Amino acid sequence: MPTLSIHAGFGDDALREQWTALLDADPEASVFQGPRFLRTWHDVLGSDHDVTTVALHDGDELVGIVVEAQVERDGRRVLEFAGGTEVTDYQGPIARPDAAKDLATAWAERLATLDVDELVLSGLADDTGWPDLLATALQARGLEVDDPTRIDVAPVVDVSAGHEAWLEALPGKDRKEHRRKARRLARDLGDVEVVTADDGDLGDAIDRFFTMNDDAASHKASFFDRDDMRAFFDALATEFAHDDVFRLHELTVAGRPVAANVSLVWRDRWGLYNSAFDPRMASFSTGNVLVAELVALAADEGLDTFDLLRGDESYKYRFGAVDRDVVAITARASGR
Repeated sequence: MPTLSIHAGFGDDALREQWTALLDADPEASVFQGPRFLRTWHDVLGSDHDVTTVALHDGDELVGIVVEAQVERDGRRVLEFAGGTEVTDYQGPIARPDAAKDLATAWAERLATLDVDELVLSGLADDTGWPDLLATALQARGLEVDDPTRIDVAPVVDVSAGHEAWLEALPGKDRKEHRRKARRLARDLGDVEVVTADDGDLGDAIDRFFTMNDDAASHKASFFDRDDMRAFFDALATEFAHDDVFRLHELTVAGRPVAANVSLVWRDRWGLYNSAFDPRMASFSTGNVLVAELVALAADEGLDTFDLLRGDESYKYRFGAVDRDVVAITARASGR
């Protein structure tokens, strides 16, 4: 029978090694739920959260894991998933598929004993099945559980059939528009190229990415005004660039960078994590041109999904994206 164990922080090296292997056993897991991403988040942005890792073992094999983060908010003790909501697009447990229900049941039994005012389990992709599993398990332990609430969407593009198939599946208007924008950029401004930042240039490319956001008249400018957010992106690059998970691409025109994207590419999924463009080039839609090129790269690489991650910005749907619901479950002890 599977047994639950509790570990301060993110556990020891042996647990994290098993955890990394478990990511490959869960087809719904994401890079955001691995120990490397979550430790980077905690080191830079989440130090005010008390982190506990809950592990489910079947004999010696790790079959499920979930990372709790408790924090004081407005005088109340709240338990959330580790990772926060600013930088972590998908949150929640991971498990071997045949152990998901066991993990939900065992973890709900633990949660029912904790002295917290509220559980706010946010960032669950609805199609993973975790919202229903967790809500059912929590209700069975006598907690008051609100219905799962859609808090956001993550538009995703199917690129599994390749680049040409993706293009052909687009509405004719969108397909023509992508081609027209790329041709206009080259015709009016010069040679267009997508450049992948390498080890020797990555630091400078990240600085250029920040500068583009500084110049933007949007909420993203203030987002990257924060020293801790810049430090987090630098730390992500340090952690993930060497194995090609963290990628930074620039669109250059006549040799000058005019748009940039940070992506997290993991397993069969390309995640478009953050974007920037030179606002002086807004009329040329340089950001859209670069995204179209990255979709093509993902398809040519043989990936299945180009994930535009959380947010329903209108430009995402010009690439044939369909919404993936992201939900939250809120629960509390009966009568609290």
